[in-house]
Amino acid sequence: MPLLILLIATIQVICIYHVYRSGRSYLWALIILSLPLLGSVLYYLLEVVPAARGAGRVSVPHGVDPQARLQRRLEALEQCPSVSNKTAAADEYMRCGAYAEAMRLYRDALTGPHADDPSVLLGLARAQVNHGSHEDALGTLDRLGQVDDRFRREDARLLRARAFEGLGDAEHALAEYEEVALIYVGLEAKCRYAMLLARLGFAAHANTVFADLLEHARRMRSNVESERPWIDLAQRHVMKIQPEGM
Repeated sequence: MPLLILLIATIQVICIYHVYRSGRSYLWALIILSLPLLGSVLYYLLEVVPAARGAGRVSVPHGVDPQARLQRRLEALEQCPSVSNKTAAADEYMRCGAYAEAMRLYRDALTGPHADDPSVLLGLARAQVNHGSHEDALGTLDRLGQVDDRFRREDARLLRARAFEGLGDAEHALAEYEEVALIYVGLEAKCRYAMLLARLGFAAHANTVFADLLEHARRMRSNVESERPWIDLAQRHVMKIQPEGM
């Protein structure tokens, strides 16, 4: 029994530390403390897992036709131009790589009581980064920070790092990547950080970050579909960098 209590307490500490580092609502800390085991499980399922799967990209379930899904969303939007239908259609445009259309719908959704909706602002920033509208993305992220600087903070910081990188501002990009790589749940932040290091000529440092990523993936058994591209990229870059350090 004492070992079980110690294990539960350790899990609580880890979860509460993650709440603090990732900028999520402190209400989660209260839930985790009030419901010793259930609170930690709920936090993992409702916050950690979605963040790991959803940041920076939107995955498509195997066997699903993205165009068919998009068409259904557009039909629903035509029948009822609600904010939820606009954002749902924008999400589908993101899956199809139609970032300009996604940006248009996210902007349209920022009206009325949803004018400062953090989730819509984050979606717009993601679409802008993927579209290459990096200056606009930084502006959107600044607006998001003014509305709620704790909303999905690790996702917002990763997008900010990508925007700086897209603008060629390596100094600010590296600073953002270095910090977000420590708190980001998935592997994307570490991989993007290491790739930028490699591109700037910091091969040894890049190799260290790639190796840390692969070790983390091995320990955590990161084999979900959304993480596989980052694992593959890390493996390819390590093999390419390795001879330079020998």
